[in-house]
Amino acid sequence: MSATLILIIIPGPVIAMLTGVSHLNRRIFYSVMIPTQIFWIIACYLLGMELEVYLKLGKSLIQEYWIVLTLGLIATKLVLSVRKTFQ
Repeated sequence: MSATLILIIIPGPVIAMLTGVSHLNRRIFYSVMIPTQIFWIIACYLLGMELEVYLKLGKSLIQEYWIVLTLGLIATKLVLSVRKTFQ
């Protein structure tokens, strides 16, 4: 029973292997795995569609300020290295 529940919550190849090791009935395996895989694919696709606006915004900000961001990262790394050296 716990193998079926885990298969519903986290469908994937590793969990499929574990359900095989636990000798889960094939009929139960396929009747649970196929709908959960379809659900996860649709859910990930919809999440990607929702995050598209934010990803494009982040990409445009990086393209606009990449020089400032790069110099800021280099300065931060330099300060941390100096502080570590003198501690």
